[in-house]
Amino acid sequence: MTKRKKAGGVLDIAAVFLAVLAIVVAAPLLLSLVQDRTARALLRYLLYIVMAAVVLLACKAGKRPVFATLGFKKEAVGRQLLPALPLFAVTALIFVVIPMAFGVPKTVLLDRKPTDVSAIVLQVVHLMVFVGFTEELVFRGYLFERIKAVSGSGVWSAVVTAAAFGLWHFPGGQDFLQVLLTAVIGFIYGFARLKLKNCTTLSVALAHGLHDTFILVLSCILL
Repeated sequence: MTKRKKAGGVLDIAAVFLAVLAIVVAAPLLLSLVQDRTARALLRYLLYIVMAAVVLLACKAGKRPVFATLGFKKEAVGRQLLPALPLFAVTALIFVVIPMAFGVPKTVLLDRKPTDVSAIVLQVVHLMVFVGFTEELVFRGYLFERIKAVSGSGVWSAVVTAAAFGLWHFPGGQDFLQVLLTAVIGFIYGFARLKLKNCTTLSVALAHGLHDTFILVLSCILL
């Protein structure tokens, strides 16, 4: 890759990250304007759809193949789902089950408990379909593949996207420790993309959604 192409790639990567960062920064203000619970849920869904649109438009603008640029494979879809289970087990054990067993307060590890069944349903849809899929589409999909292409290093791509993933969560209200732990989870997903057979963006998206839903289920039971 020529220096000019690398410079263009870096600008492309920065533009996409800044676009999704702007969305998460604006989200609290936009959500504060909506009081109805269902409308707020729909607005959250819409914000994630806009994030997905950002990377799709970036693929189109760069005239790149969408599936490959977003880290998907068209063949053996069922096999791509298999790595999600061990990935989910690893993150759930390291970041939830083991800390809880060693006495870390539940309020630190878990999330707010939804108030009723409809709220739980909306949250599960939010976590599985929008949070898990869209965040991985952006970070372990587009950004991971583009950074790997520009830098020539999959490990470097895993590190950079993990750091960006953690930083992206900071405007959402996470403190420094939570941002750091989120970055570590992001690195695990990125490393899995490199090392696990048949591990694609679909795999880590499912693992991510399962991890967040597991926290929701524990919150409903234990809080």
